[in-house]
Amino acid sequence: MRNPIQTLVIAVLFSFLPAAASSAGDIVLLHTNENGVAVSGYDPVAFFEEGEPVKGMVEHRAVHKGALYYFVSEDNLDTFRARPEKYEPRFGGFCPVSLAEDKPEGGDPENFRIVDGQLYLLHDSDAARRFNEQHIAFVEKQWDHYREKYGDIHMPEGFEIKE
Repeated sequence: MRNPIQTLVIAVLFSFLPAAASSAGDIVLLHTNENGVAVSGYDPVAFFEEGEPVKGMVEHRAVHKGALYYFVSEDNLDTFRARPEKYEPRFGGFCPVSLAEDKPEGGDPENFRIVDGQLYLLHDSDAARRFNEQHIAFVEKQWDHYREKYGDIHMPEGFEIKE
């Protein structure tokens, strides 16, 4: 089994990237696969529009905060581009239950919840069963801690996003 931290992508965003973070040097924690694809290739807009996970297609793609996202249609791609913060998974796609337990695991799109307009990906059915708003509140308070704790992890040598 692969160490969950190996799937962590950290993108250091510089001020010359206008659509990125609010200030130079912000660290963004994202769970991606080995090809830099977020949400395991599922369309993040479809969770909201279809109410279920739907695999995206490579011909409808976008790079956001250093990760590659796939979409089922050009319409969903345009919807995401207009308001990515609404559709990107909270906590960079990491499971809030595993973060609350200080054992970061990437979320599985088949185990998702939408709470207060935010997409949460849970790492397995047990985490989905145990998930509740207490996990969200705890991890919200701890999120900066995670950014500091894992801020010394870098992208693997030769890593590039495949489009």
